[in-house]
Amino acid sequence: MARVSKIENNSNIVLSYSLDKYTEGDIFDWLITVSQNDAIHVRSIECSDPLNRSDEGNNSFTLGKIVSKEKIIDLCHTNGIDIISVVGTYEQKPVVIGVDLRSKNPFVTVRKSDLADYEKLENLMHLV
Repeated sequence: MARVSKIENNSNIVLSYSLDKYTEGDIFDWLITVSQNDAIHVRSIECSDPLNRSDEGNNSFTLGKIVSKEKIIDLCHTNGIDIISVVGTYEQKPVVIGVDLRSKNPFVTVRKSDLADYEKLENLMHLV
């Protein structure tokens, strides 16, 4: 994996990475590893489909922090989920670590006002 972009706005820094030669199974394995890493205090796993909005909302789900790979894959395939995010803290700083399933690109979002050491996090999550 390699970092391909760093985008900053007024409140966040969003880092994106490329996944060359990774299968869908590899991506889900990586997400499960992230969600079970002791350094990440997971609040939730968010599964969303932001492109399929309707008057009733979209197909978004919040899961507990301990879920199986099979459950996430089934949920994504059944509901057309595009983005999976692990929401939590790293060293008591808020972080969102996830992957856009459409492009297979992982991302990390950190809050500028309570900045996590994202370079250390990148190494821990094997993103660089």
